[in-house]
Amino acid sequence: MRTLVVATEYPWPVNSGSRLRLATTLEALRACGPVDLFSVVAKSRVDFNPASRELGLERVERITIDDRPPGVADYVRALRLAWAPFELPLRNRPVVQRALRDFTSDADASQGQGGRYQLVWYFQVRAWVLAGGPSIPS
Repeated sequence: MRTLVVATEYPWPVNSGSRLRLATTLEALRACGPVDLFSVVAKSRVDFNPASRELGLERVERITIDDRPPGVADYVRALRLAWAPFELPLRNRPVVQRALRDFTSDADASQGQGGRYQLVWYFQVRAWVLAGGPSIPS
């Protein structure tokens, strides 16, 4: 089973509960077959270690997003989109969706017809909202 993990965290170094959960999730999924990791993290984060070689992930991509505090436009959006938690940086959705589309297109090209994922694992609902999934209102 080929799996894509989309996360709003990057697990290395494993020095927090969220990073530990992501690392163990990756390890468990890797036991079931090839795994690709697409991570979305705040621009302000600077503590990155290389991906664990022991884990044997097929591909790892990390992108950064604007993590400024919400502004006036975000307040207006919150009034208009009651379904979306105010704290979600929805202004970053197009960037995340484009980067994920490129990442998965590259995987499809390198894997040929067998390049499709059998499972997409969103690590936290924030990853699902930012990356898209089944139709999400914008």
